[in-house]
Amino acid sequence: MHAWIEWIVHLDLPFSFVESSLTRKNTNLPKTSVETVIQKMEMVSEKVMHRIADLLPSQFGLMIDGWTEGGTHYVAVFAIYHTPGDPSADEAGDCYVLLSMSPLLDEGSYTAENHAEYLDDVLNMYGKDRSNLLYLVADNCHTNSCLATLLKIPLFGCHSHKLNLAVEVMSFLSRCTRFV
Repeated sequence: MHAWIEWIVHLDLPFSFVESSLTRKNTNLPKTSVETVIQKMEMVSEKVMHRIADLLPSQFGLMIDGWTEGGTHYVAVFAIYHTPGDPSADEAGDCYVLLSMSPLLDEGSYTAENHAEYLDDVLNMYGKDRSNLLYLVADNCHTNSCLATLLKIPLFGCHSHKLNLAVEVMSFLSRCTRFV
C-alpha cells in the first residue's frame, strides 16, 4: 500500500490510477481499489496529525500565507517553535510544521474574522486554541494586521515588504521635492 500511495502522491496522480488497466498491466504491486487507497491515505493523515499534536508545545507561533489560484483562495498555516533537544546530540533547532493548506471555509469572504475562524478550526484539529499562540508571522496586508489584533498576538510582518514600502515612499518624496 505504501508504494501505491507514494506513487500517487509523488507523481500527483488521480486515485483512479490504481484501477487503470494500463497501470495494472505494468506493475507487480498487488491490486487495490480507489476506496482502499483513500481509506489508507486518510489513516496515514490521521496518524500524522496525532503525531504533530503530540509534538506541538503548549506555546508556539503561527506563520500563514495565502494565495489565489483559479479563483480559489488558499491558506497555508505553519506552527513555529524551538526544540531545545539534547545538547550532546545537537538536536536543537527551530521547527516549521505544516498544519494545514486548504481553501478558507467561506471562500466568498477574505476578512480577518473568516481567517480567524479558519485558524480556530485548524488549531482544534491539533487539540490547541488561540491561548496557545505567541505570535503571527505573515505579510503586511490589512487582513493580517486585523487578524493579529483579533487573536490578541503580535504580528511579525514581512521585513522585505516593509523595506519595499519605505523605498517607494522615499522615491515618491524625492519626486515631490523636485517640484517644490
